Amino acid sequence: MYVNMYVSNDERVTVNVTRVIDGDTFVADVSFNVLGNVFVLKEQHFRMEGINAPERKGETKELGEASRAFLESVIGGKSVDVVVPSKEKYGRWLATVYLGDLDVNGYMVQQGYAVFREY
Repeated sequence: MYVNMYVSNDERVTVNVTRVIDGDTFVADVSFNVLGNVFVLKEQHFRMEGINAPERKGETKELGEASRAFLESVIGGKSVDVVVPSKEKYGRWLATVYLGDLDVNGYMVQQGYAVFREY
């Protein structure tokens, strides 16, 4: 079965965050209800669109760990909404993430754990 997660405009899809990899990447399960049947896409990788967080290795290791820990405290184990316009070159879904009305991508930048970056 093919399930289209690409959405138009600001249409949101709810996902359940299962793991935070770093300050701009996480893994989530996606549930869809199709004609009364629930389908789950497990372990989908999401890259937060428009931001870049420090890496968890090399010179930025300490900052990268702090960024990952902060994102974990915000979305870890929670249901969040995502707007997913496309996939990026590594096969991850590009997403703007919302926790209620909070734009998590912008919040990461506002709190100093990421910078804006277009790809």
